Amino acid sequence: DFASTQGDGADSLMVTTLLLPLCVRRRFPETSAAIIATVCALQLIVFPHVLFFNIIALLSLYSANLYGRDKAWRWTSVAAIINAVLFAVKATAGSLGYSTIIDLIILNRSTTTTSLSLSGVMASLIMSFVTVMMACLATIAMARWSRSSGTNALVLSARQEALEIERREQRILAANIERERIGSSIRSQIREALTGVID
Repeated sequence: DFASTQGDGADSLMVTTLLLPLCVRRRFPETSAAIIATVCALQLIVFPHVLFFNIIALLSLYSANLYGRDKAWRWTSVAAIINAVLFAVKATAGSLGYSTIIDLIILNRSTTTTSLSLSGVMASLIMSFVTVMMACLATIAMARWSRSSGTNALVLSARQEALEIERREQRILAANIERERIGSSIRSQIREALTGVID
């Protein structure tokens, strides 16, 4: 079941743990997303309910794919799949009378009544997984589109910095090549002069 943010101390700690990485989501987008994905996975496994506040994980996922490396979508997609699976298992476990995924693993049922048949369990698993996964994939797609369209000022600034660094490296490389050419020419002239003197 979903819980609001007005829970016990553990819920408040979890909300704080989710909020702190968001403060650096533009400076360290992938690190921030990795921390939030880990915290969400831990919450899904250990806590008896899902905080609605976890919706901010989509913001972190968006930031990682927009501001992170070009191939960040690979690991963020894997993290999204893992959390979607955990959410599906948790939602289904709750319907079966288990408070947490750990309770499901050790078969510690909190209630003995269940209203789900085997087909209902499969439907719950699939619907829960598909719902979360569609939200994550849509978020990744929007971030990739925004990144490729060049409409984000921070992305454009990062690209400009990368181009300037590349130009600087090319100038240094050209200067090195020119120095090598001049040095080679000087050595050749000295060699010719010494050969003439020897002759």
